[in-house]
Amino acid sequence: DLRTRRDSQGPAMRKGRWPMGSPLTRNADRRKEKAFTVLEVLIALTLLGVVLIATFSVFSSQFRAFMAGRKLANEHQNARLVLEWMGRRIRLAGLGADTGIRFTKRTSDAVAILADVDRDGTAEERRYCIDAGKGVVLEQIGSDVTDDSCETGSPLTSRGIQPLRVVRLRFDYFNANEVNVNEVSPQNLQDVTRVRITLALDSNRSGTYEAGSDLTFTMDVRVRNFG
Repeated sequence: DLRTRRDSQGPAMRKGRWPMGSPLTRNADRRKEKAFTVLEVLIALTLLGVVLIATFSVFSSQFRAFMAGRKLANEHQNARLVLEWMGRRIRLAGLGADTGIRFTKRTSDAVAILADVDRDGTAEERRYCIDAGKGVVLEQIGSDVTDDSCETGSPLTSRGIQPLRVVRLRFDYFNANEVNVNEVSPQNLQDVTRVRITLALDSNRSGTYEAGSDLTFTMDVRVRNFG
């Protein structure tokens, strides 16, 4: 009868529990062994966070180095473009002009030439100077040419590049004997055969020229139309 069957199943079955070693208790033990505790989950998340932070730091430093290198390359490109632009025109000083007239003004921070650069049959005056307030090199042509100021003219810079400020623009002039005639007085404007252009960018963003830290570029230009 029912009582006899309950007695034969033992006290565990009478209390609603399965005996140890039965299939149901073994499955329950396996589920307990496969489950993660809250502490284990927290440790795993912490380790994952450390790995992600380390990975991000590596990629972030590499990205910053890449951007710094790209900016430096852009600055080099812009500076060389400005030098090349001035150099090519100074090299043509005197082209198409009256005999012996090549330079109309020359100082250590600005130079003005007379040349038929665009080959239209008329020699125009062109002056190159630095707008210290904006930190850019300006090209003045024709009526824009001034004697002392440098507030009018077209800025020389690469398209699409926000260049560093130009903090120094210097011109050194040499005669046929390779003598620097910057300080020679009285000046003979037409005895110059070579011009050295020095351009410095404010790479440390100090606002002033510092020879030891600012990017400095130099170009020597030989005047073709001499003699």
